Amino acid sequence: MPEKYRNYIKNGLFFTCSLVVLAFVAIFILNLNRFSGLTGDDFLYHFIYTGEWLAKTGAQPYQNPWDFLQGIYNHMTLWNARLTSIIFEIAAMQIPKTIFNIINTIAFLLVGIEINILAAGKKALTQPFKLLITYLLMWFFLSGFGSTVLWVSGAANYLWPTVIILAFFMPYRFNYELKRHTDGIAWLIFLLALFAGMSNEVGSSTAIIVVAGFTYANRPAENANDMWWKILGVFTNTAAFVTMLYLSSNSTESVAYGEKDGLIYHASKIISNTISYSGPLLLAIILLSLVVIFNQRHLFRNILSTAALSHLEQTTFTGIIFFIAGLAGVGAMLISPVLFARLWFAVNILLLVSLMSFFEAYQLIRQGNLFTNLLVLAAAATLLVLFLPSYRTHLINLQESYDVFSTHEKLAAAAHNRGDKVVHLPGMKVTTDPYNPYNGTPYIMPGKPKKQWSNTWMAAFWGLDEVVLDNSVPVQKSGQQNLYPIDQILAFDKTKIGKNDFLKQFKLPQLTEQQTRVVGVKNDPNMHSLPAKIDNSNLPANKPWLRNALITYVDVTTDKVVGTEQITSPNFNAYNISNASIPGYDTLPDNPKSYMFTDSYDQIIKLRVEPQTRNINLYFQHVEYDGAKKKIVPVTTANVTAKIGQLVTLAAPTGYTFANGRDRMTLKVTGSTAEVQIYLKTLPWKKRIMSYKGYILLGKILLAWVILDIVISVTVRKIVDWRERRKKKKNSA
Repeated sequence: MPEKYRNYIKNGLFFTCSLVVLAFVAIFILNLNRFSGLTGDDFLYHFIYTGEWLAKTGAQPYQNPWDFLQGIYNHMTLWNARLTSIIFEIAAMQIPKTIFNIINTIAFLLVGIEINILAAGKKALTQPFKLLITYLLMWFFLSGFGSTVLWVSGAANYLWPTVIILAFFMPYRFNYELKRHTDGIAWLIFLLALFAGMSNEVGSSTAIIVVAGFTYANRPAENANDMWWKILGVFTNTAAFVTMLYLSSNSTESVAYGEKDGLIYHASKIISNTISYSGPLLLAIILLSLVVIFNQRHLFRNILSTAALSHLEQTTFTGIIFFIAGLAGVGAMLISPVLFARLWFAVNILLLVSLMSFFEAYQLIRQGNLFTNLLVLAAAATLLVLFLPSYRTHLINLQESYDVFSTHEKLAAAAHNRGDKVVHLPGMKVTTDPYNPYNGTPYIMPGKPKKQWSNTWMAAFWGLDEVVLDNSVPVQKSGQQNLYPIDQILAFDKTKIGKNDFLKQFKLPQLTEQQTRVVGVKNDPNMHSLPAKIDNSNLPANKPWLRNALITYVDVTTDKVVGTEQITSPNFNAYNISNASIPGYDTLPDNPKSYMFTDSYDQIIKLRVEPQTRNINLYFQHVEYDGAKKKIVPVTTANVTAKIGQLVTLAAPTGYTFANGRDRMTLKVTGSTAEVQIYLKTLPWKKRIMSYKGYILLGKILLAWVILDIVISVTVRKIVDWRERRKKKKNSA
């Protein structure tokens, strides 16, 4: 068979495998979207934007294009000027959530495809394993996944604009040549430049660096025919970004976050967060780039000259420029008043393009030999094996939150149909899972409903007057099931793969595992019964008929006396004890309802009680100092359900100990336990680094790859040289 046809068959097979990868990813992402309810701004943006609070005229739904334009104008003048994000955000709220789920899944797929196209060009869809690697890395490193991919408002602000921004990079990356000055592509580029420049602060600012870098590297030696649209595109992008900053500078959002941190403290937080959110990516990029650049002696000389770059040099430069843009995005956060995890979303997108570009360049240098192909397979298999338990863990957390949202939908709809104006809804469990859209977003709040921002918009959305937080209302199971293949794949992973001892070592906090804060809940083994003693000193001598009786409340779960209460009555009198109770315990219904006093001075009444269950929110935090200013910084939260009198054993988060220096603590549940503030201490930096065992293992694997690559490349070079010498010797003979 001719080589041409063999290539057609091979590429067709690889393209089919890429479609399988896309289908696999689509199922998993769509499934997450189905379990992501509305939260925060989602309720607000269903109505014409007139400000953060309801207008006096009430909430007005969008009915025509003029309403849409009015909402965009109001938002840009009152809150922020992210034109692209505003358009997407309002549009996303006008479609059913089921349709949004599909569109959002497609947007996720498009971002992964665009990353691969920027790295490998037209080969992107015939490299299924690298495509799979890209999506798995997106799962692990799209910062604040819940708030940037699954939250409706967050996806409209981060994921969807990224599709525009990456598309804007394409003609610059591949040095597109206009056929004529009236070419429609040029005007499309200007439109993309405008929307990319007014999307979000980090993504828009770094886009300027990327397109300016490619414009410089691809500048022609003589004919500058194509330079006009490139320069105009850079200018349009820059002007749009500056306009967005100017319009947002005096907006409500710019002053909504209160007092800013000190510069040194703020910079230190940026560095520590970058290590947390982007550390493994940066490590992999640095090691891979050193290998790639070391093998190209004249790379920087060619970039600085006007000579056309080779395919390898262009791919390597792509890795360099996106790496620089990613670091610039980190630097841009110095002017941000807050450091949400989602700020690193655009940074990590750029770093992913950089990593995949260096990976492509590495394969070009090694000419796709067996070792590099095995490396791709090993990387894809390893990430997939790490992904499945990670997905299962975060899916469970997401489903718990969705049960609450689903309960709210059902109860609110029922109340509206009955004509009720007020509905009581259970609270949303506190979560710090980064894959949960309810992490850090406002939802139903306690207090007067009409004074709570989130409650007012929820009430408007459901057509009610008030939404009241009431934790006595039970949460109902949503009844929604995973898409069919999900359960089968996760079950196979749990029973067949998850038991591997090596994989158990590879734990990356918040990435491949959700750290266990609550180690266990148990009854107090040292609990003693309260003394059952009657004090008769209150009985007057002139009333000899009076007697005391002592009610002892016995916990049926431990058979211990947990409370006592003394009552006084004339002897041989029936006393009503049907309402006898103690705080934190429920008196069982089969207890006697009255007691007949006798003539004894030592009367004991036993009532059986059961400890009440408490849903406890745990807030882990530690103290930091911004200069002389003391700051209480939240680290994480946890939720535990326990009964009164039980002991809850807690584990300190990775990198911390409790205030007493230990990594375990015990909390006793009392009647007043509902929210607990737990203070932590950071470990010394050496111990802190060593506590992240999964990342250390990752570093060792990357180092082993570098060493193995050097050994193989040197060995191959020696074999080639030996063959050349042997051939020359044979020819000379």
